[in-house]
Amino acid sequence: MRFSVQFLVLFFSALFLFSTASFAETSIAVVDMKWLSSESDAAKDIRDQIKEHREALQKEFSSHEKILMDTEQKLLKEKADLAPEDFSEKKKAFEEKILSTRKLFQEKRTNLDKAYSTARMKLRKEILEIVADIVEEENYLMVVERGSVVIAQKELDITKKVMDRLNAKIKKIKLELDNG
Repeated sequence: MRFSVQFLVLFFSALFLFSTASFAETSIAVVDMKWLSSESDAAKDIRDQIKEHREALQKEFSSHEKILMDTEQKLLKEKADLAPEDFSEKKKAFEEKILSTRKLFQEKRTNLDKAYSTARMKLRKEILEIVADIVEEENYLMVVERGSVVIAQKELDITKKVMDRLNAKIKKIKLELDNG
């Protein structure tokens, strides 16, 4: 036990000496990718577009749902007047319409999800390009994501600088939706 305490003291002393001696040579930066990806102008624009498209999709779905419910009510009223074969045929056609509507909206939701992912990837690429530019300009050896850092001096954080450049460079990223 005594040996391990002495070893730890010696280890951290050496680490401190070496780290302070080489601190001037070592240049590390910290960046908050999560914050940049959610609070930049482009990220907010992506969110607004997604919200708008989801609301439109919900409105369209509600309209189709009402039509299907009306069709079902009409079919149930006609049931007494129709021959069993005719009713069965109309019921089958109605069920196929339900399935095709469900499939259509699932495809539209998938398309919207893909467009969102593509826009987020473009935003991340823009952020990384700006970080790379800053690394080159200021000769950083390494950039660490803020989520991986427990404590760091504020001077190491380049997030604000990245955000300023990002917002100046790109305000919007258009969602690329398949027409369907």
